Amino acid sequence: MLPAWPIDLRQRPTLIFADQGVFRGPSQAHYVMGPVWCLHAYRYHGSVTINGVLVAFAPGQITITPPHAHLAYRFDEAENRHVSLQWVQPSLPAAPTVLAARYDAPAVSMLVPRLEACLPWFASDRRRCEIRLWDALGDLVRPAASAMADVAVADDRLHRALSFIESQLGSGIGVGAVADAAGMTTTHLGRLFRTRFGVSPGVYLRRRRSQRAYQLLVNGGRPIKDIATLVGLPDLQHFNKVIRRELGRSPRSLVAGALVPQLAR
Repeated sequence: MLPAWPIDLRQRPTLIFADQGVFRGPSQAHYVMGPVWCLHAYRYHGSVTINGVLVAFAPGQITITPPHAHLAYRFDEAENRHVSLQWVQPSLPAAPTVLAARYDAPAVSMLVPRLEACLPWFASDRRRCEIRLWDALGDLVRPAASAMADVAVADDRLHRALSFIESQLGSGIGVGAVADAAGMTTTHLGRLFRTRFGVSPGVYLRRRRSQRAYQLLVNGGRPIKDIATLVGLPDLQHFNKVIRRELGRSPRSLVAGALVPQLAR
């Protein structure tokens, strides 16, 4: 089942980026996004892992990712063309609607041309472009809310678990500590993470540590041993094994030759 995220569309989105892009480069790219929602409309085949959940895509499909997402792209083609929009959405009290991670035709067959048509307005008439995006998201959220009514959105316990992970990632915490912080058993925590992210809490922890390590490695300035400690994997041999498993390269090779991605587009 595809993941989905709560969103409140009662206020117009604040658009911060809108463009058509061409990605030429490595077959993989990793991003840790800021407080922005992202919509990508694809003209190529590939996949994106969103917070640990693999989502494949094909030409004519779109993906939507939530704020602070951890993204790992795999590109199947040498030249990858897409439309990209990034926006900030006000958070309002009340039960949110839901946006899914991926949408297929026919839901997006008319949506993508509408978004492409608004791209020239971004520089000169951003509000017009924002209204077009707002309207498009409204068309998507209605079928998503009905088709995915059984998808459990994050409750307070999941929020506590994720907050604990982010604040204690460098301390070597394990699944048991996360469950205790969230006020549930490890079995319940496992069910919650598999429902929301499609992976176990242990896998989620490993991937978060790898994602944080990636950012520290490619930006340089710290010894590898220090980075291993900062992400809660102080045993260098184990750190090297985890990074190779999750990122496909050794820590040393990432330091020596990584391309530093700026912002997912």
